[in-house]
Parts: sequence; structure tokens; C-alpha cells
Amino acid sequence: MKVLRKILLIVLGFLLGLKLIDLAVYKVLDVVYSRTLVGQNGGKLNYYLQMDTVPDVLIMGNSRLFYMLNPDSFHVKKGFNIGHAGMDQCFQNCLLSVIIDHKKIPSKVLLLIEPEFFMLADTTEFHSKDSQRLKYYYGDDSLVTAYVNEISRFERTKFFFESYRFFGRVINMMLNYLQTRRNLKATGNGFEGLPPTAQDSIRTEYSSKNHPKFKSYLNKGAERYLLDFLKLAENNGIKVDCITAPDYYKCDTTGLYPARRFLDSLFSSNHITFIDYQRNHPADIRFQDPAYWND
Repeated sequence: MKVLRKILLIVLGFLLGLKLIDLAVYKVLDVVYSRTLVGQNGGKLNYYLQMDTVPDVLIMGNSRLFYMLNPDSFHVKKGFNIGHAGMDQCFQNCLLSVIIDHKKIPSKVLLLIEPEFFMLADTTEFHSKDSQRLKYYYGDDSLVTAYVNEISRFERTKFFFESYRFFGRVINMMLNYLQTRRNLKATGNGFEGLPPTAQDSIRTEYSSKNHPKFKSYLNKGAERYLLDFLKLAENNGIKVDCITAPDYYKCDTTGLYPARRFLDSLFSSNHITFIDYQRNHPADIRFQDPAYWND
């Protein structure tokens, strides 16, 4: 018994030491994070949450809107592009939930819709992992917490260590913090245009030939994220307009018919404006020139 008790004391002491180290690391990283106002690992969201005025229109979506749509193009008093590259609808839900919790609620959201999202998942029990990008708010924001917990049964246990909230992003966060320090009075509308490069045409042509293959059925798990978003917006008095970004004209998107039928029906029944540039391609001849595309 004495040996067992000694072993238990050693284990408990070790865990206690780890926890104290964890808390110390978390406190330092938390200060750095809260003072970071640039970058897509929380800085851009921090900047938005610290803005004095809430924008009339908030643009939400992945890189196809982040790098494409300048809020200054709209005839509104103030717009902001809070797009995050590579993030799907699950992330947008979490992002909107955090914004609502912080009382920075816009009157309108322009949401990018990717029809591919509803047809690429392999299972109907689809749970996106993009909620982890906002795991800093785990335990504080109910939707972030719920979505993260859905990923696996072990997610809850990972947050025993508070510093896990910054897992995998410390280096980028430090770089973004230093950039913030150099531009303490950072201003902007969230939009970041991509400068042209000599490789744009090659990348675009390559991408058009390697378009992903779509499933032949809609994914109910993916549908749920969009329905959750619309309900969250409705409950908080936010008007939602939706848009698809155009594709390079050589991309074959004919397999997206089931997703388009679902979206058309959903938006029509809920009286939501849906501007579909994927089907109604802009007539501008430049949209057929690969030099005007990044990929």
C-alpha cells in the first residue's frame, strides 16, 4: 500500500507541475493573442471585435471572397471583409457566434456559398474540423464548444491543458503580434487583394484540369451547418444575402446540380437573396483570361 500511495503521489505531483506550467504558458500566450490585431489566427477577429463602430455589411467566406470582394465597392456607410482563407461553413457559423457574443452584430451579412461543400464529404455524419480554428473560445462560446466536441470523444479532455487553445499556431501568432506592434494604429476594411504574379495563368489552367470530383448525393451533415447559420442570423436580427464566386470558365461544375437545387429551394423559401455567379458568369471577357485569376 505504501508503494502504491507513493506512486500516486508522484503521479499527482507530476500532473500538478504540468498544470502549473500549462497555466503559466497560457497566461503569456493569452496576452500575446489578445494584443494581436492582424492575421487569420485570431488577429483579424480581434481587430473586428475592437472596432468602435459595427459595419453595416459584414462579408464572410473563404479566400474566394477574402481576396476578391472589397467592401468599399458597396454603397454603405461601412463594410468589413472578415473572410478567412480555406475555411468552410462550419467556421463561418463559429465566427458569427463569437461576433454575436461580443455584441458586434452587423445589420447584414454577405455570405459566400460554396456548392461543392455540400457534395464533397464522404459520410452523412460529417463533422467539420474548422471549428478548431476558433478553439480559443472553447468553453466560452456555446456553438464553438458544441462543434469542437462533435469532432471526437476526446476533444473535451484536450482542454484540460489551457495552452491547447494555441496548439499549432504559436509561431504564426508571434509573427502576427510583431506585425501588430509595428502598426499599432492598424486600420482597414479587412480586404486584402492578391498582387498578380507570373505563375497565375499556369496555376489557373492546372486547377481547371484538376477540379475535384463531386459525390452524386447531398451531404446532410454539410447542409446542417448552413441551416444553423441562417437560424443563428435570424435569431439575432441579421439579414443574410448569399453569393457564389465565379469559376474560371474551363472548370466543369455540372455535377453540382443537386447542391444548386437544394440551395435554390432553401433561399427561395426563406426569401434570401442569392447571387449565383457560378451559373450567371460575369460577361466581362477578363473572366476568361487565366492571367486575371490566381488559381
